[in-house]
Amino acid sequence: MTDIPAAADLSADQRRALACVLDALVPPSPDGRLPGAGAAGVATHVERTLRTLPDLRAMVVDGLRDLDVQARAQHGRPFVACGEGERAALVAAQGFGYALVPHTYVGYYQQDAVLEAIGMEPRPPHPKGYTVAENDLSLLAPVKARSKRYREC
Repeated sequence: MTDIPAAADLSADQRRALACVLDALVPPSPDGRLPGAGAAGVATHVERTLRTLPDLRAMVVDGLRDLDVQARAQHGRPFVACGEGERAALVAAQGFGYALVPHTYVGYYQQDAVLEAIGMEPRPPHPKGYTVAENDLSLLAPVKARSKRYREC
């Protein structure tokens, strides 16, 4: 997979706006333990993704521009100068942010600060792996008690 040349990277203003969008999609936890996605640096991950997905990049660039237009119309200031609640409402109304959600989550849960906050060691899963709690297989009893729902050939 080849990246689009660096000339296609977002501008500094677009990066700041993208970080605000990401914070609206994954806000910081109320107790301050988990950072918002923008504050955690997920914009770098998303921007790398945008280099390989030109259609998504175009949608994001257009969406960032439209958010700024809407913010100025509704609040009299640029999108990045709006408060958290105003930005969240603008992002929700705009709708393009939902295309970023999967990429935001992937980038978010790769951040050392996030992994540490949820009690995981900030390292790649391979080669050491992670300990996974045993499953309670008794929870499958109601499913096992059902009759077969397929035909045997």
